[in-house]
Amino acid sequence: MINFDDLNKAEDNINELFKLRDELISGSPFLNDMKSKILFYKKACTEMPDDANNFLSLIDAPVQSSLSLNPSNLNYSSVTGATGSFYSVTGATREIIKSYGSSHYNLINEYEALNKTEELIDAIKLIIQNYRPELQQYNPVGLLMDAKSAFAQWKAGAIDNSDLAKDIRAFQDIFNGLLGKAWVQQAYNPLPKKYPDFNWRKMSETLGKVGGGCKKTLQCSEGTDDRLHLDFTEILKKTKVVDAAEMERIFKEYIEHVYSIVYLINQDLMK
Repeated sequence: MINFDDLNKAEDNINELFKLRDELISGSPFLNDMKSKILFYKKACTEMPDDANNFLSLIDAPVQSSLSLNPSNLNYSSVTGATGSFYSVTGATREIIKSYGSSHYNLINEYEALNKTEELIDAIKLIIQNYRPELQQYNPVGLLMDAKSAFAQWKAGAIDNSDLAKDIRAFQDIFNGLLGKAWVQQAYNPLPKKYPDFNWRKMSETLGKVGGGCKKTLQCSEGTDDRLHLDFTEILKKTKVVDAAEMERIFKEYIEHVYSIVYLINQDLMK
């Protein structure tokens, strides 16, 4: 026969099931996104078998993260971390497909449909605007929205590549400064009188989510950030000339890069 304490245990058990339900609901959009990515890579491997191993190598970390998900560890943080890993390899994925020329442009179009730039910008905004006030000192949300507006104007032909590069690099500089400040505030106690130079590896180790390879993926994204910063700098100075398609690719890749970063970072350390 049960006793009174069993009533408490039964209530706690049901609450835990409700908690799992709530985690599934909050994580469902990201799970759907990951499933769409997996289906795309299956198609890409089938259509381009010679590069199947290259695709599989690219997505090793996010797929391993997806495989590790189960009812006992399923939560918003683990699901979004796996999603962030998928978005960290978008640039390399495009390069593999484009190396085949126009014969596989259908895959590029399909891939672009999975990565809608304006929607990613809005998702980034929702995350950043919840960072603690001192991390928003230089208005990263406002600069991000300026870049979104500039992208719309650029697509309409109202501004040129240099103008767009200027706006998005302005956000990049402030966003990286934000990451640096968050890293120092978390890693140092007491805070140094003079903040050390930004170190991407140390930032990743300090701020990256635990598990799912998030810290490693975040560390590996440094090269992408450096390359895109150089692209933006050269384009805004007009020492590098790119056509519209290339400018759009660079802009999109950076937005996907930031989207990846915000979900690879432990958000609790930013609030």
